[in-house]
Parts: sequence; C-alpha cells; structure tokens
Amino acid sequence: MSTGMIFLVYIALGLAYVLLVRKKKKRDKEHLEKMKNLAVGSHIVTVGGLHGIVSEIDNEEGTVVLDCEGIFLTFERKSVLRVVEDNSTEEVVSTGDSDTEKENSEA
Repeated sequence: MSTGMIFLVYIALGLAYVLLVRKKKKRDKEHLEKMKNLAVGSHIVTVGGLHGIVSEIDNEEGTVVLDCEGIFLTFERKSVLRVVEDNSTEEVVSTGDSDTEKENSEA
C-alpha cells in the first residue's frame, strides 16, 4: 500500500473516533443534567430495570429512595438510568392471549 492510502485510513479512523467521542460526551452531559434536575416525584428507571417514583433524595450520601407501589427502596444515585418524561407514553404489550385481554378490558 502506498503512504497516501495509509494516510487516508488513519484520517478516516481519526475522524470516526472524534465523532464517536463527541457523541458520547454529549450524551453523558445530557444524562448528568437530568440527574442534577432529579426531583422528588420524578418517575425513573434504574439500571436494573426497576421503575419507581422518587420519594426522597439524599445528596450527602448520594442516594435516592424510590416508591415502588408502596415499597420504599434505597438506591445509589448513579444507579438511575433515566428519567421518564411522560408516564402516558408507556405501551401495553400484547401477550397474544385474547381471553386474558378480554378479561382485562372488562375489569
């Protein structure tokens, strides 16, 4: 391979790296901003997939207490994966069992 071709490969790899790093930093910055704005009453999802509503925030210890349908759980603040913006956007997943769906719709 010629030196020009090797140079172009290095330029392409460098450009791809810069673009990926910039995108990751932007995503991290947005996540950090959401975590700073975390407030009592926010609906969040933890890294383990647990959905809950923040009932208490302890900035000294870096913990949040979640209300998960009456069960209060304490988590590290860094275990919050995301803040759910709108509760009405949750989707209902169909299991394909039409009898169960009929019973649920009647109730």
